Amino acid sequence: MKIDRPKPIYLKDYAPSDYLIDTVDLDIALDPNETRVKARLRVRPNPAARTKGRAKVAPLVLDGELITLESVKISGRKATAK
Repeated sequence: MKIDRPKPIYLKDYAPSDYLIDTVDLDIALDPNETRVKARLRVRPNPAARTKGRAKVAPLVLDGELITLESVKISGRKATAK
C-alpha cells in the first residue's frame, strides 16, 4: 500500500481563507467505541479573499479523516453534498 505524504505549503503559496470562523461550539460525547462530536460554527465569507481577483467566494469544503459526517445544516436547513 502506498502512503501519500503531505505536500509542503510554502508562504509564497498562501492566500487568505475564503471563510472566517467567528465562533465554534462543540458538544463531545466520549465513548470507547463511538465518540460523537456535534459542532456548531458561525462562518462568514472573508471580504479579503474576494479582493484577490476573484469575483465570488469559493464553495465551503469540509475536510476530515477517519470520520463519518452524519448531517450538515445551514441556517437550520439540512444541506446536501454536491
